[in-house]
Amino acid sequence: MKEWITIFLAWWVVPLTMIGFWLRYLPRHEWGGTFFHIALIAVSVAFAIIFYRLCALTLQGKKKADFKLIKFWKDRRFYYGMIIAILGTISMLLSNHAFTNWGADFRERDVSIKPCDYYKIDSVEKQIESVKGANLRGRNLKFADMYSAFLVKADLRRANLQGADLRLVDLQKANLEGADLQKAYLGKPNLQGANLRKANLQGATIWGANLQKADLRLANLQQADLSESNLQKANLVKANLQEANLVEANFKQADLKLADLQKAKLEGTNFQEANLEWVNLQGAKNLTIEQLRQVQTLYNAKLDPELREQVIECCPQLLQELKKDTNPKK
Repeated sequence: MKEWITIFLAWWVVPLTMIGFWLRYLPRHEWGGTFFHIALIAVSVAFAIIFYRLCALTLQGKKKADFKLIKFWKDRRFYYGMIIAILGTISMLLSNHAFTNWGADFRERDVSIKPCDYYKIDSVEKQIESVKGANLRGRNLKFADMYSAFLVKADLRRANLQGADLRLVDLQKANLEGADLQKAYLGKPNLQGANLRKANLQGATIWGANLQKADLRLANLQQADLSESNLQKANLVKANLQEANLVEANFKQADLKLADLQKAKLEGTNFQEANLEWVNLQGAKNLTIEQLRQVQTLYNAKLDPELREQVIECCPQLLQELKKDTNPKK
């Protein structure tokens, strides 16, 4: 028993420690660091085997035999190498499985870097400008836990955030262009000034979000829940909002030109001074003439026959083309 304890402490503590570091690093979903950890495991296992064998040969008074290619399969060192290669391959497969099925852990973390004097800066705008955004471009963050994480100015272009928990996350001025956020949970996130152009938010929960001045051009928001969200002055040109829940959402001065709001839920939605030029509102639920009379324009908008008649009767000027000097405020 003492012999086995000695062997373990002398040769295998380091490899097991390296395995622990590798497992701890996996939630970061970063292949560069993962490769490095797997390499350290392989090297530490190789040295453990080599030094143990040298120690055993020395104590037995035997000499180390030279490795010969002829009949190499009879040499133990060949099989030791095979074992290390197999362990490396298994580690790679397990890492890939973890990246696919385990969520990265950024819960309540400052992922973007704040300067030392961050809290001494006297304005929010200057604070945001001082932040160095995290580089998570193209990363696989499926099912990631980002609850209340600090990701201001983060680069998340084309990142996979499917099913991620983004409640209370701070993503002000973050770049999420082309990101996949299908069925992500974004309860009360701060996305003010964020770039969500061409992002896929189909079926995502984004209730109570701050999306002021956000860029949502060509974004897919089909069946998304944007209830009680603030999209004041947001750019939603050509956005897909079919069947989206927009109850009590604020679109004041937003640009919804060519957006598709077919069958969207619009009870209590604020469209004050919004640009609804060429927008598709056919089949929209709970949309009233009181809401439409506050918009900036309905030029070439697609409306249900009953609503169109009401618009023609009370505010026909909304169906006319806007003059160039009265474009929506940016």
